[in-house]
Amino acid sequence: MPTKVIGIDPDSNGFQCILVDTEADKMISRQYFYTETGLIRFLEWTEKNGSPIICIEGKNGQCRPLESFLHENKTPFYSVSPKQTNKFRESVVSENKDNEIDAEAVARLGITLGNQNKLGEHRVIEETSNVFEIRELSRIQQKATENRTVAVNCLWKKVHSGSSDLYLYLKGCSPDAESENNIIQNKGILNLLIAQPDLAKWKNLTYDDLFQAMGGQNYKGRDVIIKSVTAIMEKFKNISVSDRIGMEMYAKQILFHSQEIKMLEKELLKLTEGDPIIEQMMEYKGIGCNTASALRGEILNPARFKTNDNLASYAGFGMKKVATGKTVKMVRNNSYNRRLKNTFITAAKSLIRHHGDKHLTGYYNSLVNRNNLEKTEIYKRVARAWLRMIYKNILAPQGGKTSK
Repeated sequence: MPTKVIGIDPDSNGFQCILVDTEADKMISRQYFYTETGLIRFLEWTEKNGSPIICIEGKNGQCRPLESFLHENKTPFYSVSPKQTNKFRESVVSENKDNEIDAEAVARLGITLGNQNKLGEHRVIEETSNVFEIRELSRIQQKATENRTVAVNCLWKKVHSGSSDLYLYLKGCSPDAESENNIIQNKGILNLLIAQPDLAKWKNLTYDDLFQAMGGQNYKGRDVIIKSVTAIMEKFKNISVSDRIGMEMYAKQILFHSQEIKMLEKELLKLTEGDPIIEQMMEYKGIGCNTASALRGEILNPARFKTNDNLASYAGFGMKKVATGKTVKMVRNNSYNRRLKNTFITAAKSLIRHHGDKHLTGYYNSLVNRNNLEKTEIYKRVARAWLRMIYKNILAPQGGKTSK
């Protein structure tokens, strides 16, 4: 049973330490920064005090530099969740909250878990694969996609305000010119909005001027776009300064984010090459590298989840039991990984669209035929079914255990 435990409360600059020694009935407080000198001094301090157990509040967040340092020096440590720490602090240590009190709560929680023989469950094992890199790169890619979507939506608003004729043409609804649906992200259109954001001046441009403004490259369909724009640009009128600047700015942002996404996708392909979990996920028709990488990065180590029900709860598809007296009810669990849930639902939609699995397609059709379920609920159920499927076929062999 542990008698000496160091509790650590990390922040963005460093970490607060409290050494709790139950035998000597004393506490020692220290504070270190995330510098090489600070981390070395922390390790020397722990060795000087007999290398006690190290417990850290949280995991993979602000304490990432400390975790990497401890792994490099082969120093074992444990992680407790902030939620668990807060409950323990309020009930055992103090209702007040500051860095030292939090660090003390972490240390005393570590002692309590050790006395209950439960501390081993919180041991942090070094991840030897590049799964953390996959997760971080996938999150950056998702953020770039979100930023591009925001810019596209803002550009739609500015185009609608500047010219209804151009708006309808870009949507594919113009009665005066034919076009494909939603071509606002077409590189030629974006280059034209950047080169000449004042729509009223488009009527002065010749065919060659439009061709050069769109980038000067003879891509497939470029000739059709130029002729269609020529047919409607006589109707364009003067627009406000805010619309002109807005269209130019958002067009630049869309091109920039598109280049970012393309570069990130190439890096993800390199980084995930040879990963067995990602490769097996991509065998399902409709699941590409981006979706598989996002799932792999958020799941991290499959061995964390003993059953597919545990993974479902972590992904937000599970329920929790609330019992009061003779009343027992199941309610949704609000503590889950929202990125993972959204990615599973996106994957479910793609699987149905591309008929990625005949069993899932049949399940989807049976849910649709019920006529009393919303689309969102249907995709949630399909996502839960696919989660169960990949856990059994892909994740369980990697360290998990199939639930009965």
